[in-house]
Amino acid sequence: PDTPAEAIAHKAIAVNLSDLAAMGAEPAWLSLSLSLPSVDEAWIKAFSAKIHELSHYFSFQLIGGDTVQGPLSITITAQGFVPDDNQITRSGAKAGDWILVTGCLGDAGVGLDLLKGKIEIDNIEHVTYLKNRHWFPTPRILAGTTLRRIASSCIDVSDGLIQDLNHIITKSE
Repeated sequence: PDTPAEAIAHKAIAVNLSDLAAMGAEPAWLSLSLSLPSVDEAWIKAFSAKIHELSHYFSFQLIGGDTVQGPLSITITAQGFVPDDNQITRSGAKAGDWILVTGCLGDAGVGLDLLKGKIEIDNIEHVTYLKNRHWFPTPRILAGTTLRRIASSCIDVSDGLIQDLNHIITKSE
């Protein structure tokens, strides 16, 4: 409940863009459905400003959606472009392929544990960094568009390395 509006907007968009990146897609547009319990102009302004910032940074357009009153709920659909026959799927892995990861695994999970009070860290700089890794994940768009030329298979590691690696193994059998 204390998560800043800009963090909610960032994460909601970033996790969708991460799915596009895992396919080697370039983001093009998003649709957004937003349900709010009440009108909070400051919250909406911060939420909207972050969407605007990300749309410029990642070159996508917000093309529509819906805004209604109700329990807080955010639904985003991200779509993009991949050159013909150049998308990366989960089903192309072969025995002997290398397993590579971009970014630092586990930071966002530790940040969530900090936010939930499950762990404590004394160093405030580390606490801030880890919370921000949870709130502001980095979609690997450039990595995805570069890897689509050489990768046999790809997935965003949102469920954990072992579980997502198993998704690739299962689809590639």
